[in-house]
Amino acid sequence: MRSVAKWIVNVCLNGWVLLRGFLRGVLLFMFYKKFAAVVLSAVLVGVVPSVVFADVTEIPESYIQGNTHILIRALLITVLIFLLLTVIIVILFSENLTRKITALSYAMEAFQLGYDPEHLSIVTVPHPDDPSRYDEIDRLGITFEDMQHTIAGNLKSIVNLSVNEERLKYQLLQSQINPHFLYNILGSIRTCQSLGKLDIADQMIANLTAFYRLTLRKSKELIPIKDELEIARLYLEMEKLCHNDNLTWEINMEDGIDNFLICKFTLQPFLENSIMHGLSQKTPEVHISIDLSYGDDTVIIVITDNGIGMAKEQLLELQKTLDEKIVNYEKHFGIGNVNKRISNPYFGNGRISVESCLYEGTSITIEFDQMEKYDEECNDCR
Repeated sequence: MRSVAKWIVNVCLNGWVLLRGFLRGVLLFMFYKKFAAVVLSAVLVGVVPSVVFADVTEIPESYIQGNTHILIRALLITVLIFLLLTVIIVILFSENLTRKITALSYAMEAFQLGYDPEHLSIVTVPHPDDPSRYDEIDRLGITFEDMQHTIAGNLKSIVNLSVNEERLKYQLLQSQINPHFLYNILGSIRTCQSLGKLDIADQMIANLTAFYRLTLRKSKELIPIKDELEIARLYLEMEKLCHNDNLTWEINMEDGIDNFLICKFTLQPFLENSIMHGLSQKTPEVHISIDLSYGDDTVIIVITDNGIGMAKEQLLELQKTLDEKIVNYEKHFGIGNVNKRISNPYFGNGRISVESCLYEGTSITIEFDQMEKYDEECNDCR
């Protein structure tokens, strides 16, 4: 803007110099015209050195006024032309400045922060190719483009930090549930040994070895549903050794659904609750049904048992734990842990609901987004 204003001032000064020169020329013309008339009169009358003659020239007032009118007319025409040129120049530069400011304003309005920093659109502002022709608005547009690139880089760093933080939280929860599961299984093995069922204890140890061989081989946070079902089957096999024929189960699923991904150790805590809290004197036998079906771009897993169920107060307490995503280390730890993990947007954005009635059994519904191996690779890239 300062360069534009300086240019306009220079134009005005140059115009004034031209106007002043023009007026000076007019005055000189008039002066020499009068001087020529006086000289011509002297020549015609004659000049004798020995005799002094006085030549008096009378200029009519109408002649002087007529020349004044010419001077004023010329002055007015010159001023009008100069003003017209100034207005035209100001209009042209105003349109140029308005166009640049409008383009910059549109670019600022169009710039938006999206969720994915990898595809953040950078809005460019038109400017001359030659840097020497930049004005203040062009430099402001270039600064705005640099600011967009800086914001995009910072946003990408923030998203990466957020993803890493969520992954660390997930791994922490995952590491907490493994000792919890191992503690319960070792307790069951110890019970079998104390009862003299050494063959059952040996089989449980063999199954536990196969169980951890599978889980350790699947080191990622997300694994195919078919691997999660295999982990669940190995766990149920270990528990069945302790409960003889009191525990049965069935798995029903729609075709192809076991290829989607699921958080590791999602099913085991619910199966453990169905066994530990479902068996009672009034319900000496427990049957667990695991049903997998397609939802609206989601996977729905329903775990039902015919165990003792829960009283209304217990059900409300568990539902509150799920709704508020509480991880209580003293009560409902396994379920709260799973709920916290699968509710993460990076691991399925899932939700869990529980329905139960005393002496009639319990139904657990787990629903999460359909995730394929490509999604997992994208998470790893982040």
